[in-house]
Amino acid sequence: MMLHKLHLSRRIQHALTGLILLLISHLIPPYPHGFILLSIGTLAFYRIHQLRLHDDTWDDWYLEKFGGLLRRHEIGEWEYLNFKDETSRPLMECSKTKKSNDIGCIQG
Repeated sequence: MMLHKLHLSRRIQHALTGLILLLISHLIPPYPHGFILLSIGTLAFYRIHQLRLHDDTWDDWYLEKFGGLLRRHEIGEWEYLNFKDETSRPLMECSKTKKSNDIGCIQG
């Protein structure tokens, strides 16, 4: 049920965003003002993404504001990987965050 609610929330958010952009496109001339505003918006969101990757404070803020709309892989959760030999003896245990793809391993 939670996944269905998330999917519906994301669809509503995408539809509202599309309607808002359509409205804005009729109010603001496409060039040069629309182009400049779109460029500023793109750079701002790219900067927020970079800050999220490297600063936990920004990541916490972003997750607080938008976490309800994000899928698991967009949140940056950790994955744990266990490598075992044919006798199920641990060889190596690794963990990585999907957000930055940093990998840390410990020999078994």
